[in-house]
Amino acid sequence: ERNKADALIFTAEKSLKEATQLEKKQADRLAQASKEAATIIAEAKAESKKLGVELITEAKNVASIELAKQKEAFQKELEVEELALQKRLATLVVETTKTVLASSLKASDLKTITAKELSKLK
Repeated sequence: ERNKADALIFTAEKSLKEATQLEKKQADRLAQASKEAATIIAEAKAESKKLGVELITEAKNVASIELAKQKEAFQKELEVEELALQKRLATLVVETTKTVLASSLKASDLKTITAKELSKLK
């Protein structure tokens, strides 16, 4: 009986020791997994920040390009308006000159002057 009891105690102690070792391994694994999770989270945060900076930079580039396009379109529109204004002004000058000269010149003189002025505008 004593041997049987000793054997049971030995087996129990061995089982307890194995359980303690298993518990330590599990704690070590848990600590390692926790470290790995922290590393993954830190890397994800860094990547997220980097991506955010890249997205902001891309948005600024797109906005800059769009602004340049709008500025160019506005400049072309302004040039067209200036040209139209110059044409209207030239027409007004010609019409005013015709009116003023019509009252003070003969028809033949008026035709000569008008033809001469129109050729300058072309």
